[in-house]
Amino acid sequence: MEREDTTTSPDNTQSESVSVSVPLSAVLRYLIPIAVLLLSANYVNETYGQIRAENLYYPYLIIGVMCVLSLVVIIEETIDLRSVQRDIGTHEALAEYVNQWRVSISLAILIVIYVVLIPVLGFFSASVILMTASMYATGVQRWRLATLVIIATLSLIWLMFIEVLGIQPPAGLIDGQIYDLLPTL
Repeated sequence: MEREDTTTSPDNTQSESVSVSVPLSAVLRYLIPIAVLLLSANYVNETYGQIRAENLYYPYLIIGVMCVLSLVVIIEETIDLRSVQRDIGTHEALAEYVNQWRVSISLAILIVIYVVLIPVLGFFSASVILMTASMYATGVQRWRLATLVIIATLSLIWLMFIEVLGIQPPAGLIDGQIYDLLPTL
């Protein structure tokens, strides 16, 4: 029978033993980078030979960068786990981990929401929401400058894709209404 050790904190509450906190923290620390590596391998597996190679240079470059960065995160987390304070409970270990990765986790969630919003609202409306929310999540203090950056970025995208290349991004509900009004202006 395994013995469950508990410790009493200064406010007389009991916390879980180290035997739970370190492995659980390790699982969570490796979860995102391993998921990125697995999803990247799956993408390469599904697209290799199915799409012309010259169309895959850029996606494979991005996937390669993501995989290298994921490996760097795994190495850093391994080093951090070796220096983890062994007498903290699971709750404290998870709170420290989430606090350390708060911005990255927020941006990952925002990107998932962005992908869902593009077909519903349209590319430009969803991009305004994503850029505003990501700037808020990263702690931008100068909102006038942030607004200028959003407008300049989306204007450049508009010029490059719609005006120069003639590529129409997904319209969605809001962008579709705006596109309908533009020829009348």
